[in-house]
Amino acid sequence: MPKLTGFEVLTRMKQMTDKQAVKVLILSAESQHAEQEKMRAAGADDFMPKPFSPLELVRKVGDMLA
Repeated sequence: MPKLTGFEVLTRMKQMTDKQAVKVLILSAESQHAEQEKMRAAGADDFMPKPFSPLELVRKVGDMLA
């Protein structure tokens, strides 16, 4: 991302909105467990490491919207 990291975008977004209204699914090349926990602690609802399956992405988004 050009000027902000995904983590910075996530934390700013969660500060600006009702935390329950916005669902966030992180798609990241960083697959370390510590990084996933950092994103969840910042407000991410789920995490998928890259490369990811498009079918799994569709399933996760569907689950989040249900």
